[in-house]
Amino acid sequence: MILLREKRQACLSGLIFFLVSACLLQAETAHAKRKRFIFVNGGYSPLMNADMHEQDLLSFHHDLFEGKTVLLNAAGKNVQVVRTDRRGYPLRDASGGILLGPSQVGDQKAARPEVLRTEFESAAKDKIKELTIVYGDHGGRSGVPFWGGEFFDAARLRVLRSPLSSKTLIRSIHLHCYPGVAIVDGKRKIPENPAEWAKYLEAHYPENTCALGMGNGQEIGQYYSQGQKWPDTNWSKLLKNLKKPSLDRIQTALSEDASVRPIPKMTSDYLEDDFGAYLCKTAATASKKSEACSDCKGEMLAAVEKGPLILPEICTSEAFLVLQKAEAEVAVADQLYTEFRVMKTNWAVDWFYEHEPELHISHRASLERVDKIKATYAALGQLSDAQKAEMEKKIRDELGDKGERWDKLFYGLIANDFHPEFMKFLGTVDRKWLAANAEVYPAMAANPEIVFSGSAGSVTKLGNHLYWVLARAQEARRKIASQTRKERKEAYEQQMALLPGSLKDVRKRYENIRHCEESKIR
Repeated sequence: MILLREKRQACLSGLIFFLVSACLLQAETAHAKRKRFIFVNGGYSPLMNADMHEQDLLSFHHDLFEGKTVLLNAAGKNVQVVRTDRRGYPLRDASGGILLGPSQVGDQKAARPEVLRTEFESAAKDKIKELTIVYGDHGGRSGVPFWGGEFFDAARLRVLRSPLSSKTLIRSIHLHCYPGVAIVDGKRKIPENPAEWAKYLEAHYPENTCALGMGNGQEIGQYYSQGQKWPDTNWSKLLKNLKKPSLDRIQTALSEDASVRPIPKMTSDYLEDDFGAYLCKTAATASKKSEACSDCKGEMLAAVEKGPLILPEICTSEAFLVLQKAEAEVAVADQLYTEFRVMKTNWAVDWFYEHEPELHISHRASLERVDKIKATYAALGQLSDAQKAEMEKKIRDELGDKGERWDKLFYGLIANDFHPEFMKFLGTVDRKWLAANAEVYPAMAANPEIVFSGSAGSVTKLGNHLYWVLARAQEARRKIASQTRKERKEAYEQQMALLPGSLKDVRKRYENIRHCEESKIR
């Protein structure tokens, strides 16, 4: 009898264990279904779509998202990629032409804005609770690149993902250059009093939304896995070794990697910068007012009275001043290198005006008509699948063969660093020319060391010099920033907890963003 009772108890325990395990598995599966992962590799043109961008895509697809990613890759099905060497330079055939190769990505869609919009609509329809999206490729000062040449800044990306509920947790990772402009408006004006903060936060720091950029603000970035192949890329190694991955943990890992020169920056870092600037300015105002009278303790000064923890560290510390100086040096170096690269693009546009005026004018007119087509359909609100297909067909018909020919010619010029006509042009660029074009190239015009001779060797030497000036400035800044990163974050978190009622919106939004950044991605 006792043996029978023990058997029954054992069976009951086994049944309970099975039921609990099944419930936990079901809950875990249900939670996983509430998450969605997307990778956008814009490419933006056939001759700028490098194979190393696909290596990033494969690393995130397999090693972070466990093969469950919606892949938006360049032109989509049957796209070709530019083959590159370990330095990231395009491989060329015997005639100097760029070598193309097949895509390594299987099931993929086109990396176009309307396709991504459809994915957001699908996620909203499926009531997805969390969405993590990675934006790769080059990037520009106008934001995230999409196939076809469009760039989206923070405001346009927000409109693009508007189908999603405000309660959906949205994480973004930006691998491209100039990530800051895709995270927050680079021209935002910091509030001057507590009453302006609520509106400012809604405009620039939406709730349940956070991002990590592979670089600081509007700077040229760095390819973390340049010249490497999946599964042995730096990204794959980092992501595989990361337990409970989150934006915060990825940033920490990157910040501790000495090979990463730019400062990886999250949404909370930008908000800290903004609020720190507000506090420092307020502190200076308080100091001046205190000298004038003994009873200047108004609403605007409440944050200063409540915030002694942060002000000495952020506003007046030697480390802060040293970091400011390092930031300024990086900004100058970045501007010089950017102007050097932009000169090639501007020359290509001028070349088109001179050699292919009809094609260039026709293409510009087509782009204007494409904008009108998009605006017409955007005014209709949420589009049906038939309407989307209709719009895409009209755009393809509008651009036609001339658009494809323009792309090949223009980006072919950009990709050829030593085009004979470009070398000839550089031979005319002297100090007098730079002075006359100072509005377009202000940093170059102001720097007497910038001299062109028109030879391929001198151009390569100057480009390499400017690149390494930027790299050394970024490395110096990274060392300074990494020494104070943890202390800075802790100081801000303590500061936020002490804010008065007039600034409660800042505290709540900051805590919301930090929760987003620290939450597990998978």
